[in-house]
Amino acid sequence: MPPPRLRPYLLWEAVLLVGVLVAVPLAAGSDEDAPWLLAGDIALVGFLAGAFALSLRTGTPNLAVGGLAATGGVLTAGLAEVGLTALVGVLIFGAVAGLSMVALVVPLRLPAWAVSTAALALLLPLAAAFSDGRIVGLGGDGALPGVGVVLLVTFGLGSVGVALWWQRAGSGGRWTLDGPDARLRPAMVGLLATSVVATVGGALIAFWQGAATPGQPPQVTLAVAAALLGGTGVRGRLAGVAGTALATALVVSLHRWVEAETYPPAANLVVGLLAAVGLIAGAVLSRFTTNARNAPERPKAPVT
Repeated sequence: MPPPRLRPYLLWEAVLLVGVLVAVPLAAGSDEDAPWLLAGDIALVGFLAGAFALSLRTGTPNLAVGGLAATGGVLTAGLAEVGLTALVGVLIFGAVAGLSMVALVVPLRLPAWAVSTAALALLLPLAAAFSDGRIVGLGGDGALPGVGVVLLVTFGLGSVGVALWWQRAGSGGRWTLDGPDARLRPAMVGLLATSVVATVGGALIAFWQGAATPGQPPQVTLAVAAALLGGTGVRGRLAGVAGTALATALVVSLHRWVEAETYPPAANLVVGLLAAVGLIAGAVLSRFTTNARNAPERPKAPVT
């Protein structure tokens, strides 16, 4: 039997799984290219959803994910040659942006949501300046070289893996952070790592679409809804990998199906409703988890 504190999450993930089993076949349809396109959209949105969920999990919400993705896309598309230079530029930009936010959050004790909101207000005009306010094509067929795919995905997922390990190691008591340093670990995980992943995600979206737009990619809205629907707690400490993955597949599939089969503007309304459901679900899961954690242990029966 799973621990009591995990049972609400498992039940919610089972509900999401049922929704995925219904929504994915509807979105895939009868077009032979639809499953491939759907899988690509789910992967890209999941990349960004994982970054946003990780920032919420650490209690340092990175609300600049959309601006980072937009800037990463136009920065990649604007470079003359798509190769190692583009990859290095994207990674450096994401790291510098994340470190800049960490430098404000930790020493000055500013809330992460305020710093990342200010960063979003700065990054979106910066993306428009990089692209002269127009759509920037990548040239050719927009395909990312094989080495680029490997480097981008490996570095992005590696950043998440190292961040999770660091967070787990610190909370496991292997070292103790006191004073200002107590804010450093979650800030490095929630802001630095997710900034790199979000910037890489913007580059991948540009390669997938063959062009980059100066505004926030629409995948970001889907990613935020997926992170919330997956059961991520907005107050920190609560997040699930499986729930985020299932919610991503559900949100993308429903958005794609509603956009194709019904009134297209209603697709964004559906995403907003799913985000609202996710907020409520996260609050309920948080309450159940807290109650289960604080419940007294049952006395063990005497051995006879």
